[in-house]
Amino acid sequence: MSTQLNHYVIFGEVFPYDELKGSYDKLEAYMDSAFEPRRNLNNLCVLFDGMDGEYVVVGYAVEKTKNHQGFAAPIRIDPGEHPNAAAIRAEIKSLTGKDVEGRFIVVSHYR
Repeated sequence: MSTQLNHYVIFGEVFPYDELKGSYDKLEAYMDSAFEPRRNLNNLCVLFDGMDGEYVVVGYAVEKTKNHQGFAAPIRIDPGEHPNAAAIRAEIKSLTGKDVEGRFIVVSHYR
């Protein structure tokens, strides 16, 4: 069994795993691959922590590293919201049924 690791900057929300685990089939189409460039289906990317069952991140992937690599340079995140914050929040609500504030999230995601 192998492990993949990517680092992400995502504008969106972190949900407790138990809150969305029953939505796996609905979320699967949005889940990102460790080996492909960042994926934003309908402006959303989902990181589903099926390994440890701790979180589900839903949002827009702003940056992503290649498998087992770090960022080549520092990532600058200006304070405030993503320029498309309202649309991203609306997509998250459409997918999860939950209202979210939206924020920038930095996560190292293992698969």
